[in-house]
Amino acid sequence: MIDLEDVHILIVDDDELIVKMASDIISSRLPYKVHAVNSGVECLNFLNRRIPQIDLLLVDVFMPGMDGFETLSKARQVLGYERVPVVLLTAATDRETVIKASQLQVQGYVKKPFNANVLAEKVASVIMKTAFEE
Repeated sequence: MIDLEDVHILIVDDDELIVKMASDIISSRLPYKVHAVNSGVECLNFLNRRIPQIDLLLVDVFMPGMDGFETLSKARQVLGYERVPVVLLTAATDRETVIKASQLQVQGYVKKPFNANVLAEKVASVIMKTAFEE
């Protein structure tokens, strides 16, 4: 079971403004610890350290180099993060994006540009759902 007092969230987005806004929103509204990286490679390096254990990934779909789907695929297959919940930060809602997200068992989406309340509510609901499933 997740200790709600020790939840760690990793934001993965190449846009510094998005990272800052999402971090500020989550930190000011929820009692979770927020970490951020700016690329898929940085995400995999962070996850590979295993400290702290990440309880939720917020991942941008479109990033240069390694996109969000490749990042998630490698995190799940190579690093053993099969069960970490994922929320996509994206403006894309096309069929291909939805199919790929489904294949990677993504828990939800927050559409960019995002509303602060929507982001905070989505993060809280996924964490609470995960806490009660374990």
